[in-house]
Amino acid sequence: MRTDLEIKEDVLEELLWQPNVNQSEIGVIVTNGIVTLMGIVNNYAKKMAAEEVTRGVVEVIAVAEEIAVNYDATVPKSHTEIALTTGDVLKDKGSTKVEPE
Repeated sequence: MRTDLEIKEDVLEELLWQPNVNQSEIGVIVTNGIVTLMGIVNNYAKKMAAEEVTRGVVEVIAVAEEIAVNYDATVPKSHTEIALTTGDVLKDKGSTKVEPE
């Protein structure tokens, strides 16, 4: 059985290899194999990538995700940019169709 410190080091290393995630934005705490991710990122894709890569680390029992998304208010996003980003995230998750509300 691996220690919490070993699991934490593996999570941090995996975050380091994610091209769209800045490891310095994400804090990691591991208690009895349960990983808590904390921090603030500037888009939803980073939040999802951090959670997904953490779930793939050996002996991670569960992920408590407390990452906030704080879009940069000085750089407004058009509806098209938001739709494209959302579509990319859903496509990565296996969904093929985005339905309007």
